[in-house]
Amino acid sequence: MKNFLNKIKQFIATHKTVSIITLIIVAYVGYWGYGKITSTAGETRYVTTKAEKGTIIEAITGTGQVSASNQIDLKPKASGEI
Repeated sequence: MKNFLNKIKQFIATHKTVSIITLIIVAYVGYWGYGKITSTAGETRYVTTKAEKGTIIEAITGTGQVSASNQIDLKPKASGEI
């Protein structure tokens, strides 16, 4: 086993360019494969349950200020009494 590891080390030392390119390819394929395995982007998941009869109680609260999205100021051209 030790002889095998020494041969691998010697090959890497003599073929640095090939070793670096191989390492980059292996890392990219591993990253791509991990992304494919763990991705849930294309899947639609449904949770179903048995329908039950009952009362639904929901409450919504909020605070803040209400304003119009479009506002116009009306200014007459002439002033006076009618």
